[in-house]
Amino acid sequence: MKLVNAVYVPLDRSDAAKAVIPIASALADALGATLCFVHAMEHAGAADDLLEYLQLQRKQLHHAILEPLEGEPAEMISKTIAEHPRSMVVMPVRSGENAGSAGLGPVSLQVLKNARCPVVLVPHGGEWENWKPMRMLLPQDSTAACAAAVAPAAEIADHSKASLTLLHVPSYSGKPFSPEQGALPLPRYQDHQPQHALVAWREEFIERLREMGHVTENTKLKLILGMNDPADEILAWDKKLAPDLIVLPWYGDFEHASVLKKVLLETRSPVMVIPIAEHAKDEKAA
Repeated sequence: MKLVNAVYVPLDRSDAAKAVIPIASALADALGATLCFVHAMEHAGAADDLLEYLQLQRKQLHHAILEPLEGEPAEMISKTIAEHPRSMVVMPVRSGENAGSAGLGPVSLQVLKNARCPVVLVPHGGEWENWKPMRMLLPQDSTAACAAAVAPAAEIADHSKASLTLLHVPSYSGKPFSPEQGALPLPRYQDHQPQHALVAWREEFIERLREMGHVTENTKLKLILGMNDPADEILAWDKKLAPDLIVLPWYGDFEHASVLKKVLLETRSPVMVIPIAEHAKDEKAA
């Protein structure tokens, strides 16, 4: 069963909104999903005016839908994606005087807070015309809920033959894991056979992620261990690997999302933010 069948792109007259279209189009292609442009209606003919302003190419409109919305943009966009749970949203991260919290404008921030589907946030100023989701960086703590959240990224990887690099980081919240979270923490160092314990843990960690995140055997997985601050580890490996996409699970609490905020402000890679299941929100993450 497909996890994503529609990729939504909120549009306005900004260059930042226009710049994310190649990424949204590539994701829709990789997922076999419908590309849906949505915008707030200002007057009759606003849709035609917007298309002309954006200069959308015919290939970008092929099988795409342009959906006008009447009302306050953040509210209407949030309502639209809530009515289509098997969806994904692609929005820009802005810079300069138009940048808000973590580079998100008021509409993007409200949509992110309300979304229960993956949201892809695209840095300002990148060259995205030929972008493809071929290399992904997946930060993971040791919780089962975090592993299960990567399923939408696994679906992209399976269709696009992408490689996934798992970056194991300490708990996003900095708190000890509870038994209810199904955590699989790194084994403690022991004098006898420490290397054997680590190898066994790696195998179990990858196998659990494949099962819970629905990652097929056709998708290549590599595991890296990060021992320091999660945001610092993510940004350091972002610079080393230059991934096409960072896939960052989070628990939906933006006010306390220190990892997500720092990554959005400093990365030059698109970030897919994936909500962790509702039942797992007893801890704060990302």
